Amino acid sequence: MTRTTFDLTTQPDAGAATNPLGIVRIDHFQMTGVLDRLEPLYRRLGFHRAASGRAPWGRLVHLRQNRMDVLILEADDTHRAGRYFKAHGEGVCALNFEVADLDAALAHARSAGAKIMQEPETHALGGGTLRFAAIKGVGDVLNYLVERRGEVEPFWPFLEPDPGLPLCEPGLVRVDHLTNNVGPGEMEPLVDFYRRVFGFTVTRTFAIRGQLGTGLNSKVVQSADSRVIIPINEPTDARSQIQEFVNRHNGQGVQHIAMSTNDIQGTLQVLTEQGFQFLKVPATYYELLPGRIQAGGYTVREDLRSLETLGVQVDGDASGYLLQIFSEDQIGPLFFEIIQRRGNMGFGEGNFQALYDSIELDQQRRGVL
Repeated sequence: MTRTTFDLTTQPDAGAATNPLGIVRIDHFQMTGVLDRLEPLYRRLGFHRAASGRAPWGRLVHLRQNRMDVLILEADDTHRAGRYFKAHGEGVCALNFEVADLDAALAHARSAGAKIMQEPETHALGGGTLRFAAIKGVGDVLNYLVERRGEVEPFWPFLEPDPGLPLCEPGLVRVDHLTNNVGPGEMEPLVDFYRRVFGFTVTRTFAIRGQLGTGLNSKVVQSADSRVIIPINEPTDARSQIQEFVNRHNGQGVQHIAMSTNDIQGTLQVLTEQGFQFLKVPATYYELLPGRIQAGGYTVREDLRSLETLGVQVDGDASGYLLQIFSEDQIGPLFFEIIQRRGNMGFGEGNFQALYDSIELDQQRRGVL
């Protein structure tokens, strides 16, 4: 067994992040797959149905929880979501950003070399106007640039109001970050894309080597206001969990979606009751945790034994700390992360190795390693 190694660089890019697209926030993301399977999954996460509809190419549902919006599309091959499903299976087929001015955003995207996948569309919805266009993102994932003027309701074309009550209330608030996985040698071109087109900067660089000889390299890009954070992982060998994702997904894609909460212990109690399974953290992690907390110069309010029982990981520094946990695979190879921040706006870099080791152990159980 080889020794686990973890190298971290927190030196950011030389220049400050800019916002040439005029991004306001993450508008929503779109999932493609079997609606009757994906909607119950999201309802167990606390999302409720806001609208639904039929289109010439299939069905769609709009789900919402606090400041998060998800569209689930069950589409045939005439629609790009159906083609994504045919090529990759269930997963995130579009990650979309609200922009202040679509025309200005699209003009910059063109000049920065982005591949335009859909020219602007305009829709009068309710008392407002929805305009959007799409550029190529990671792999076959699209990035819609979305401009909303006035009260746009329903949320997207072909939807009709269809409100429903939440199945549960775990208290998930917003998308904290979304992680992209790519193949060997594909990380730097994607980092360059986010720099050129989005104005994002690299804030952290990781290199992880697992106990069984597998590994990954990672860079984190984010917006100037930190509302959009995208880690990008590439494998270092054919057995890496990143390569396994690329193999299972048949290409680049979104590996996991991290959602924030203000009470991770309460959230996990609700999600556990809904049947969610989370990755097991090695017992040695919690044996070493008090020393890591002391060395980091911060104090944790929560009882460490309670966090261990739940499988919650802790990371922090003098600015504060964060709490996080990762689910087992939920949608193909995609999984969810739940994160609570207590003053710390980092990424949980001290937990990267523990997460990697946990997934490596899961690979062993599944016979991949």
